[in-house]
Amino acid sequence: MSSLFSQTGGARIGFFNASWPLAKLSATCEALRLTCLGREYVFLKRDVQGLSRYGGGLRIVHTVSAFPEFVVFWTFRFDALKRGLEGLGYEVRVAAIYDERLDRNAFVAGGLSFIPFVGVLFGIVAIARGLTSQDGRGKALATVGAAGIVFNILFLRGLF
Repeated sequence: MSSLFSQTGGARIGFFNASWPLAKLSATCEALRLTCLGREYVFLKRDVQGLSRYGGGLRIVHTVSAFPEFVVFWTFRFDALKRGLEGLGYEVRVAAIYDERLDRNAFVAGGLSFIPFVGVLFGIVAIARGLTSQDGRGKALATVGAAGIVFNILFLRGLF
């Protein structure tokens, strides 16, 4: 069992994305350390709620309020990363960790419902996502989607 594991890759930290080789994930049995373009993010093991595969990377679900909520380390060698972290006592799920909270992207889709013509499709998606969400903001998302559809109907009536 190794006391230190590290791998070079990319990172998505909040809305910021850096591709390979601009990030490095180092791990010990006590903490994960993600460095990217001179910034350092240290996640103590007790602050890590879960690790899971996220596309071609590793999603780090954490409780550190000083860091962005959404953190992913991109890697070309996920299997080696998984083995290395598991060797240090971390559990890495291959299936994504389900996060029921609505993120900003859901509300961006709701806002896109105001685009003439194609906005109706985004509105339908926003309504469906909002009504099926357990997040308290689900009704607000559904309302934004519905308002976008109404806007499209009024806009189209004005054209014809």
